[in-house]
Amino acid sequence: QHRCQNGGGVAVKALGKMMKVYKKAEAFNEIFRSVDLIDENSLRAEIAIAHLRYPTEGASRQNCDAQPFYVQHQGWELALGHNGSIVDLRRHRRKLKKFGIKTESDSDSEVLAWLIAISSGFTWKQKIATALTDIKGAYSLVIVTGDNKLMALRDPWGVRPLVWTQDNGHVFVASETCALDRINIRHSQKLTAGQLLIADSDGVSITDYTA
Repeated sequence: QHRCQNGGGVAVKALGKMMKVYKKAEAFNEIFRSVDLIDENSLRAEIAIAHLRYPTEGASRQNCDAQPFYVQHQGWELALGHNGSIVDLRRHRRKLKKFGIKTESDSDSEVLAWLIAISSGFTWKQKIATALTDIKGAYSLVIVTGDNKLMALRDPWGVRPLVWTQDNGHVFVASETCALDRINIRHSQKLTAGQLLIADSDGVSITDYTA
């Protein structure tokens, strides 16, 4: 909450159902006034990401700059939350224009989501490695995919923090350990620079996507 007073939201993926994104350009306690909104907006699911952050790039416009950002391209579907800032944004926006993609916001985070979706590769790891190979800036990402995966990664320099843990059969990822403390999870470990975590029905794998 201390990070964000002007935008946030959640993206959820229930097995066998379409992905749902709920976000607003408001403070956390305004967006999530009550747990009733979970059922009111069909947000019950096995996989979820949430995000709270002020925009570091571009002007706020209604709900557009709130995260997570949802994109889909040629069967690849994802929603992404981003902590960080991309410094060579104009170059990557030009790349998106060549693909005929029109972004809904001025956010560098939406550009990252699109770059992953349109990049070449037969797996998410391949697409992420291709998309992020020449990105300049800092980024820790959490991603939920249309094929029921939770993913998290840190940039090759490890500028922004990211921790993860398993508890009672569930996988948790957070940018700060205090988020885990609030749900009584005390033991976590850091993802190191350049690591990609993928959690799905097969379990958890952690690899170096920059290798």
